[in-house]
Amino acid sequence: MTQNTMTTDEDTTTANIWRQVAGNISTPEDVLRAFATDADATVRQAVAGNRSAPPGLLRVLATDASSDVRQCVAYNPTTPEDTIHALAEDADLWVRRAVAHSSAAPLDVLCELASDTDHRVRWTVAGRPVTPVNVLRVLAHDAEVSVRQYVADNPTTPEDALRQLAADASSDVRWSVACNPGTPIDVLRVLACDVRVRWAAAGNPRTPVGVLRQLAMNTSSDVRQGATRNPLAPA
Repeated sequence: MTQNTMTTDEDTTTANIWRQVAGNISTPEDVLRAFATDADATVRQAVAGNRSAPPGLLRVLATDASSDVRQCVAYNPTTPEDTIHALAEDADLWVRRAVAHSSAAPLDVLCELASDTDHRVRWTVAGRPVTPVNVLRVLAHDAEVSVRQYVADNPTTPEDALRQLAADASSDVRWSVACNPGTPIDVLRVLACDVRVRWAAAGNPRTPVGVLRQLAMNTSSDVRQGATRNPLAPA
C-alpha cells in the first residue's frame, strides 16, 4: 500500500467519524458550531440535519454555499419557521422540494410552493396529507399529469376533486383515483368498467362486493387476481 493510499484511507475514516459526531444529537453545541464551518460539505450536512443543532446555527447553514447542506436544513424538523420561509424561495429546486417535504413547513409555505414554477415541487405539495384541501382542488387542475396523479393518490383529497380526476384524460391519474381509499363507491363502479384501470379498482377496499364478483370473472388474470385478493371479496 502506498503512502498516498494510506493518507486517503485515513482521511476517509476521519471524515466518517466527524460526520457521525456532527449528526449525533448528544454532541455539545460548541462542537457542532466548529463542524458547521468544516471544509467537507458532508460534515456540514450532518450538522444541518442534527435535531439538536441550535436555531441560530441552522439559520447560518441555511445560507451555505452547498445546496445539499441547505436541503438538510430544510428537512430538519427543528428548523425555525422563518428559516423555512427563506428556504422556500431558494434558487435550487431540490431545496424548495425539501421544504415541501419537511414536517417543519407551515401550511402557508405549502400554499406558496403549490404554485412553484417547477412541477416536481408542486407534486411534492400535492402528495402531502397535510396540504389544505383547497390547495389540492387547485392542483387537481394542474397542467402536469404527475401533479394531478399525486393529488389523486393523496388520501386527504376531497371527493369532488376525486370525481373530477376520475374523468382525467390520463389513465395514470384515473388509476390513482381507483386506488385511493377515499374514492366514492359510485366512482369506483365507473372505474371498474375502465379497461385501463379496473385492475386498480379491483383492489380498492371500498369497491362493492357485487362489482368484485364481476371483476373476479374478468378475462384478465390480473383483474381476477386483484378482485379475489380484495379483503371484501366474497368467499
